This record gives sequence, structure tokens and C-alpha cells, in this order.
Amino acid sequence: QADRIVIVTTEEPPALTDAYAFLKVSRLQNPEAPPPFIVVNMADKRATGRRVYEQLAKAAETYLGFRPPLAGIICRDPRVPDSIRAQTPLPQRHPTSQALDDVMRVAETLISGGT
Repeated sequence: QADRIVIVTTEEPPALTDAYAFLKVSRLQNPEAPPPFIVVNMADKRATGRRVYEQLAKAAETYLGFRPPLAGIICRDPRVPDSIRAQTPLPQRHPTSQALDDVMRVAETLISGGT
């Protein structure tokens, strides 16, 4: 069993619906567990990612009675699909990419417990 749950979503409506459903089910199964962290992936820009998070967090707060913490926003970066096509890890192929910086920030947030 995991210590914490991380939900990765995008701004696409089906992804948000799935993220909300997972929040709801996880709360029903274990109401005492800390709320899952949210990661918004493939955001066009940071402001879009923040808007997506706020939309999901507001729904959780209104209908489920809690506000999940934001672990971070990973912006869309054309170097990610390039790394995938090359079958080379992003840190090796593009060590200075924005997406890698974003992922590192998410990791730091999760390691610190969201503080």
C-alpha cells in the first residue's frame, strides 16, 4: 500500500472527470487517509495548469469536503515526445528541458510532503 496517492490529470474533460471520480472513491474507501496530491500534466502554460487544478480542487472542496494539495504543474514541452521517439530518457536527451524542471519540482514537493 502506498503512503500517498498522486493523481495526474490534464485539462481534458475526461481526464478531469476521472480525477474527480478517483478522489471520490479514494475518500469513500478511506476517509481518514490524507487527500491525494494533484499533478496537472501537459499544461499549455502554468496559468492553465493552475486553472485546471483550481477547478478540480473546488469541486472536491464543494462536494467531497476536502481540498487536495497541488504537487505541481508540468508544462507541455516538445522535447518530451522527442525523447520518447528517440527512446532516450528525458534527463539524458534534454537535461535542460522545462518538463524535466517541472518534474523535479513535483518530486521535491512530494518528498517534502507538500510543505
